[in-house]
Amino acid sequence: MVQAIDRLRLVHSPRKKTVVILCNIPLGLPVNDLITWRQLVGDGRLTEALTLCEEEGWDVFPLVPAELARLFSELWETEKAAERWLANNPLNRLLSIIRLWGVIHSYRHRGRRGKWSKALIRHGADPRVAIAGVLEVAPEDIHVREGTGSEPLVTANTVPRPHPNVQHPRDRHPRIGSMADQGL
Repeated sequence: MVQAIDRLRLVHSPRKKTVVILCNIPLGLPVNDLITWRQLVGDGRLTEALTLCEEEGWDVFPLVPAELARLFSELWETEKAAERWLANNPLNRLLSIIRLWGVIHSYRHRGRRGKWSKALIRHGADPRVAIAGVLEVAPEDIHVREGTGSEPLVTANTVPRPHPNVQHPRDRHPRIGSMADQGL
């Protein structure tokens, strides 16, 4: 597997390349993000919701529990169910379905204070117009935070990241390990 990854020519490439390794065998390669299978594939509701956005002609997928329950009642029956789904399924902007569909933006209604809401906006769409259309308000009533669209996660739950200086106990003590590791 390491040989196959080496053939991707990651070091001297003019383009940034993403490698996803689906493996539970230590390969001795540096890891940027470590995620669970569930975080990678999700529970299917995101795909269904984005399909419904396509069918309705919406250029936005609001990431607010009240709006998810209102717009996608067949997927999230209550606001609390949508809130739990968002907490348990943090939307990582690097996942292919999100990266292909759009960009995450922060917004809020004009004149309101407090926490900014988030929405996944389709590539090429005007965030203010798209959000206003789905929320059924005038575009002037929506304020989109400048510089958004590059935030890595939607919720406070983050993907665990391995500490770069932590060694596995077997690496510190070469005599510790299985017989297979020693070639026996």
